[in-house]
Amino acid sequence: MEGNKNEPFFCYVPYNAPHHPFQLPDRYFQKYKDRGLSDEVSAIYGMVENIDDNVGKLLDYLDEQNLSENTIVIFLSDNGPSMPRPGVGEGPRFNGGMRGRKAEVDEGSVRVPFFIRWPGRIRPATEVSIIAAHIDIFPTLLDLCELSPPEAVSIDGRSLAPLFEQTTDSVEDEWPDRLIFTHQNVFGDNRMFPGGVRTQRYRLTNRGKGYELYDMISDPGQTENVADDHPEVLQRLSREYEDWYEQVTAAGIEAPPLPIGFSSSEIVALQAEDSSLKGGLQFWRKIGWAHDTVTQWRNPEASVTWELDVLQEGQYEVTLMYSCPEGETGSQIEITVGERRLKSKITEAYDPRPPTERELDHKRLETSGPVWFRTYAPLAFPAVSLQKGRTQLTVRATDIPGEEAFVLKEARVRLLD
Repeated sequence: MEGNKNEPFFCYVPYNAPHHPFQLPDRYFQKYKDRGLSDEVSAIYGMVENIDDNVGKLLDYLDEQNLSENTIVIFLSDNGPSMPRPGVGEGPRFNGGMRGRKAEVDEGSVRVPFFIRWPGRIRPATEVSIIAAHIDIFPTLLDLCELSPPEAVSIDGRSLAPLFEQTTDSVEDEWPDRLIFTHQNVFGDNRMFPGGVRTQRYRLTNRGKGYELYDMISDPGQTENVADDHPEVLQRLSREYEDWYEQVTAAGIEAPPLPIGFSSSEIVALQAEDSSLKGGLQFWRKIGWAHDTVTQWRNPEASVTWELDVLQEGQYEVTLMYSCPEGETGSQIEITVGERRLKSKITEAYDPRPPTERELDHKRLETSGPVWFRTYAPLAFPAVSLQKGRTQLTVRATDIPGEEAFVLKEARVRLLD
């Protein structure tokens, strides 16, 4: 913002909270713990308050720089609260009385707050009750900024600007009803359900055991299935959902390849969660998604593979980030990238101890196992020449003298020239 305040700029600020690992300063945690909430819920609410404080800093900066009147600010979140985890003992979390949690397809699973501020254009305290979705943000910004959409780009959303700028209720009264679809992808499996569709009045939901219909106007908490009372609505919306699903999955739902080779100054870290695992390997989902690792590497036939999109032809360096305890070193590690097969050997143990409480300056909750941020050692390989286009990077442990080859955090790829 500082470097671009005299011209149009775009700033995207993705906060990584509230989320596990549950680490936060005591001043945010203790006030909620004192109310009798569980450790986990107290941490989550403390993280939410921390976001409030940081959004406040951002808005204060816009005021200080006299940018507020002509800067559009949007605040929104992602899914509903997370699912309770065995042994954690998570207490109740506020979700507006809505049904559903993260990774589900009910109202409380997908409905989120959306605030937009533009003091020079949008009247404060304007409240919109019309349903909308993330696909509407792009056309709305195009409209507000008086920009034309890109050519040959199909836009599914619609501009919400008329709703923000309404001067009477007639705008909402005349707004055409629409269908907003929801689908929960199950780790790449091409399954039609769980899924559903929302209109202004109804929510159709299929959690994998048949369709249910809810009147969201009279029953926003989804307590009563009214499918038998409105069979024509159930039939119409279920047909719409199935047609939509067939359309959007016609070309497959595989994850796109990961781009590498933006420039020689940038390292692309290929995270464990973005790989495909074979041979009994496990993705250890306990620390906090992007901090998790590939474990249980006991089988020489096991492999980790990333799909890549090489943006520039050139020499690339691959480095694996690993941990390995004393007495478990000696494994031969092989990577296949492009047409080359490269080898290295783990000769040094690296298994850092957890920090003590005295070394931590934040609240550390042990509800989901140790949550301190681990560091990892590098295992380098010779440079390899890659052509532009799609390829794969595969990691194997071809010889495992100990119980487990290593724990793999990520693969780092860098364009050398």
